[in-house]
Amino acid sequence: MTVPSFEEMSEVIRRAYDAFNRRDVGAFCLLSTEDIELLDMSGTPGAQTLHGYAGVQSFFRDNWETFEDPWGEVERVLEAGPDRILALTQHGGSARGGPTVAQARGVLVAFSPDGKMKENRFFADPREALTAAGLDEHDTA
Repeated sequence: MTVPSFEEMSEVIRRAYDAFNRRDVGAFCLLSTEDIELLDMSGTPGAQTLHGYAGVQSFFRDNWETFEDPWGEVERVLEAGPDRILALTQHGGSARGGPTVAQARGVLVAFSPDGKMKENRFFADPREALTAAGLDEHDTA
């Protein structure tokens, strides 16, 4: 069984963020397996796991309803195993009626052999994401 290359996985996550920023649920789903799991803010109170394309739609809708003009940006991508990458990201937007905020985050992404995302695990703290990926801050230097 082959796995996608680091470059291929990196391109997919960048395209996924681009789809999110364009509010293009369909494009995001095309980059994902039908049974994708989104683990939103893993390890925090109220964290939830969303399943499949319906989960992707819910994730997009929740972000758009909570924030005005939510956005995400991939700053760096690290190898986290043969079929995983860790994207160090910035996420931002303004809560409806509130100030604009931007936060550093980490997203650990697992891929299927055909190069589609099968699991996206979001972390509020990039250091927790590094630990979950089996990496440490030295790996980001």
